[in-house]
Amino acid sequence: MLLLSSCTTRVPYSSQLSNELDLPEDQLKQVQFYVSQTVVLERKSDKIRTFTQNGTVVVKDDQKSDRVVIQQGTPGTVVKEEKDKLFVSFEDDPNRFLVFGVDEKSGRYILLAKNWKSDQGTVNYGGVDYLTSPGSGKAYLLMKMKKEQKMNSSTRYVKGRKL
Repeated sequence: MLLLSSCTTRVPYSSQLSNELDLPEDQLKQVQFYVSQTVVLERKSDKIRTFTQNGTVVVKDDQKSDRVVIQQGTPGTVVKEEKDKLFVSFEDDPNRFLVFGVDEKSGRYILLAKNWKSDQGTVNYGGVDYLTSPGSGKAYLLMKMKKEQKMNSSTRYVKGRKL
């Protein structure tokens, strides 16, 4: 008798799992990853111009806000691997990526930033620095894992042996 079963689930990508799988970079680039929670990147810029107009000094403050939202469960792929860091892109442009690295406590691959201040991190995304939303440092990578189990079983009945 042959019994087959399989189950696909999303599991946190961790240093332990990385060591068990031992995938080379080219195969790692073929794995579909997902972000565990929504990450919002925001960049604000102020441009203050001072000029005179009809005898009055005018101070013009132009503010620009640029937001990138990567929703929970958004699929991404590895564009580069470096030591214990994965550079994961969630867009078609491979230059727009987030860096994930091993968390010492949990072993999970969590979002890394240049620096963290008041629960917000500064990340480079597409060559531009953005501030992450509060709590983004808790975001980690998930991957689909399919476990297949195959069991062969055979049974024989013997009749005995007589003289």
